[in-house]
Amino acid sequence: MGCLSSIDEGAVGISFPFLEIPIIWIIIAIIIANTILILIAALLSNWMKNLSRRIPSILSGIILITLGVLKFLELAFEV
Repeated sequence: MGCLSSIDEGAVGISFPFLEIPIIWIIIAIIIANTILILIAALLSNWMKNLSRRIPSILSGIILITLGVLKFLELAFEV
């Protein structure tokens, strides 16, 4: 994976001079793109962490309610 990444980055680095864009704009674009991607990854990570904290409590509540209703139905309609 590291070799493929290096080859890809090398190809992109070689193609920059052909774009005829000042290097400072390329650096700024890369910094902005990386910052946005890292921000999105951090927000998604935080959201997933909060979601994983809530799911077990919600799921256990649903299971307990279901068991209670089933037990009530079993006792109420005992044949």
